[in-house]
Amino acid sequence: MNVRTLFGKLNRGNDVSVFIGDEKVAIYQIANKLENAVFRSFDLEEGVVVNGYIKEPNILLKELKMVFKESKLRPYRVRFILHDQNYIVRDVKIDKMELKKEDINEFVLNQLGKTLHIPYESVGIDTSIRYEDETKIDVLAVLTDLNLLHDYHDVFDRLGIKEVSYDIAAYGFIKIYEATKGYLPDVSMQVSFYDKLISIQIFEKEILVFNFVEEIDLHQVNFNQMIEAHVERVANFYQFNLKRNKTRVKEILFYNFNNDLTIERIKQIMSSISGYQTILFDLDQYQENVTLFPLVTQLPFYALQSGKYREKAIDFEVKRLKLIDFIANYVLIFALFVFGVISIVLIPYFTSETEIRNQNNYNEALELERDHLRDNRVVIPKPDSLVISYNEAYNQLNIESKSISSYLRLLYDKALSVQINNMQINQGKNEIVIYITGNALDLYEYVIDIYESYGDLDRDGFITSKPVERLVSDTLMEVKVVYA
Repeated sequence: MNVRTLFGKLNRGNDVSVFIGDEKVAIYQIANKLENAVFRSFDLEEGVVVNGYIKEPNILLKELKMVFKESKLRPYRVRFILHDQNYIVRDVKIDKMELKKEDINEFVLNQLGKTLHIPYESVGIDTSIRYEDETKIDVLAVLTDLNLLHDYHDVFDRLGIKEVSYDIAAYGFIKIYEATKGYLPDVSMQVSFYDKLISIQIFEKEILVFNFVEEIDLHQVNFNQMIEAHVERVANFYQFNLKRNKTRVKEILFYNFNNDLTIERIKQIMSSISGYQTILFDLDQYQENVTLFPLVTQLPFYALQSGKYREKAIDFEVKRLKLIDFIANYVLIFALFVFGVISIVLIPYFTSETEIRNQNNYNEALELERDHLRDNRVVIPKPDSLVISYNEAYNQLNIESKSISSYLRLLYDKALSVQINNMQINQGKNEIVIYITGNALDLYEYVIDIYESYGDLDRDGFITSKPVERLVSDTLMEVKVVYA
């Protein structure tokens, strides 16, 4: 384990923030003076955490215990920073007549599978009101995988942490920027470089309205051009698709947490982006000497320090089982066990004679029924060849019908960011016509996704050629799929 630390001692009761990525873990514990703070980072073995999900909880727990023990960390509270790839931002417009007695979070959760399609079995939600008048509310919802949060909470529980809160790094960036500069742009973009990822967020003042994450490789030939393309594509998508050219990104803030990416290379990327004010944020402008610490440890520093400037904390409503409920469940299980023993041992003892008599009577009745059926058997003639041919044809048609149904289900399951309005089948041409609605980017991504998933016939695919798409309007697309 490669552990790096600067400035050692710290009071044990102070809060700690933790960032856990696929490659590194970063820890920061707040203190009255920077020289008394704890900044720790260490490398994770490959496969312990994959795409933000814990695959080897025991190994992660062992590494955290070692670092906590070395640093004499025994915090009461931990703020866990959720990675940008593990949450989704959705704009939800609510009619107050439909809201009724539900709160906003309940209403949004009730839309899952209806107007909202999220790739999580269990969803944690945090909402911010973007706009409200007498008839409607415009809400920005941040949604994440509740099972992922429980997995991290389990690890922190085993570390002896009493309270766990959650945060998103981008919120810390925007509040520290505001504290440093004294203002917030109406619309700003944040571009953050991690070890193998780039994340792009768009903020309207301090409200997160868009999140984009993409894998990166510093060694690819056109790396600078790729980053420039991502930034301009997201900015244009926001301006023309989301805001209908009514507003645009004004400032682009760059943050670097990748040790292999130099400041000079970031400035080259910034210089190639025209039409926007680009800023490479220097954390030393907020507090001197912070940049002396490892880059990745600045992530938890942003999160914990920004807390004093934020009116509202992230709350994904993670409901954990309390100790008293845990004990009550065990008491209930024990009571059920005792009841089961009594039911299995005592009740059969007193009722065995009756059950035996009833069983004998039942056996005699079955024997009489058997004899009756044997005496009244009807010989069914063997069907002729014409009937057999009809049956085989019917079975073949039924199999083909089921096959087409399975194709429709697979195509429907891929519609996570778009809505399927209609599907038409032309069995004569082996063709399925789909009408989908959504924003233009999601419509084209859906076409690409279904062809990549089902276009290889050698790997259980069924699409024989590239789907033909036709954009009927800004939000409606016709897609023709030819199946095998």
